[in-house]
Amino acid sequence: MLQNLENYFIELNNRQKKQGYFCKTDVNSSLLYRYMEEAKTYGVVIDKIPNPTEKNLAYYNDIIGIDFKMSMGFITNKLAGWLPRLNPDIRQKLACEIYDTLNQMHQQGKNLNMLKNAFIKYMCWLYYKFERVLIQIGNNKVPKILYKGIISDNELKLLTILCNVGCDVLIYDGEKEIEPPSILNQVGTIAYQAESELNSMLYQDDSGIYKNHQYKKINVVTLKTIYEEILILWNQEIKYRENFKVQNDIVTVPVIFAKVSGVKDGLVSKYWNTIKSLCTEDTFIIKETPFISSNDINPIKSYSTTFIKNGKLLRDKIKSHKEYKYSFMREDIQENIFDKIQDLLDKKIVKGTFQNGTEYLIIATILNMNTELIRLLQKFDFTKQNPNLVYLCLTEKSISLEDSILTAFLNLIGFDIVFFVPTGYQTIEKYFIKNYVPEHQIGEYIYDLKMPSKNLFNDVLNKKDDWYKKIFKRGD
Repeated sequence: MLQNLENYFIELNNRQKKQGYFCKTDVNSSLLYRYMEEAKTYGVVIDKIPNPTEKNLAYYNDIIGIDFKMSMGFITNKLAGWLPRLNPDIRQKLACEIYDTLNQMHQQGKNLNMLKNAFIKYMCWLYYKFERVLIQIGNNKVPKILYKGIISDNELKLLTILCNVGCDVLIYDGEKEIEPPSILNQVGTIAYQAESELNSMLYQDDSGIYKNHQYKKINVVTLKTIYEEILILWNQEIKYRENFKVQNDIVTVPVIFAKVSGVKDGLVSKYWNTIKSLCTEDTFIIKETPFISSNDINPIKSYSTTFIKNGKLLRDKIKSHKEYKYSFMREDIQENIFDKIQDLLDKKIVKGTFQNGTEYLIIATILNMNTELIRLLQKFDFTKQNPNLVYLCLTEKSISLEDSILTAFLNLIGFDIVFFVPTGYQTIEKYFIKNYVPEHQIGEYIYDLKMPSKNLFNDVLNKKDDWYKKIFKRGD
């Protein structure tokens, strides 16, 4: 077993023995962080290898079949059909390692059915979790696997197989998260120090004066208002709202989350004018129900079951996944997104959370948000104008489960949200816990209401604002 982690960074051509290294440690260090970063690029970071799903097993049976023989020829032949992209020499070596492992298990008293189950598990793991690692074996840059946590016997056997074939394997079972080291020792100039002192005097939690994006953490409190207050507060900066506060570098953001039922005094034209007055460059408008359908393509969905363990998000695992799409965002924004997903799970705002698998859909939905929403999140300064969402529910169609998840999340992360329901139908309540969305009954119910023409909107909004055109493309 490897003792010096420095050796992990020796390229294959410079290693005395052209092989992978194996190590287990509970010590957090800068070398461990460096290894993790390389594993993200040239391998995989994992904290548990989940058992194959029914879908995984069905696909395996379609390709490989259900038979099993305890022979080198059988294993070699099945690997050729299962991992055809693998280098033939590597595949042969892998077959030998799998056979030797199964043979050891046989000598320890495992029967043929147990060996078959282990073989199928290893094959599924190799295909679904480690194929990208296997196809890199033999490269001068040795592929790396980082396993975090307490490892099971079967997992250890498979990682040993992969190491013997040519991967680097490191098992970290320490308690602390792997954190980046301080890379540079920096010395401030006199001007920098003077500016820092001035900033510390001016930009304090209770000063009322704030720098751009000064704060990185947010808590949300939903305001209890009357309908008329929504129209007043909507375009008001966060710091001027009642219940706004900053404490210990955490901003408490008062937000609007409401359903508006009916049309005030039955005046349709005034109704639309009111909605138009709420549309700004910070507004995301949904004009058709549902916005997200269960049939929409979501590349995260098939992996979401692996992103949570014991009710907690596996943040590092999500960040290192090939389908993770928010890596370009500032680190604090990514952490806020994870915090609010966790809040959404813990508070069980959406019905079915931790009961029928809704928690997996929550993760998949939030990790696959619309690009415009992501940009509004990136832009959001917690002490200034918050982004907002207008959802028009003009028919009897209910919003989807995915829409409920999305709007609940956006509420938790600081959006103002209003559902306009001229029919008064219960089109938004289906998936929320009881009384989660305050309702304002403002007038008579109007049915079959249609969106006004874009020309009518242009008469009300500033025609030179390019953002208007973008807003009314959203939700198409």
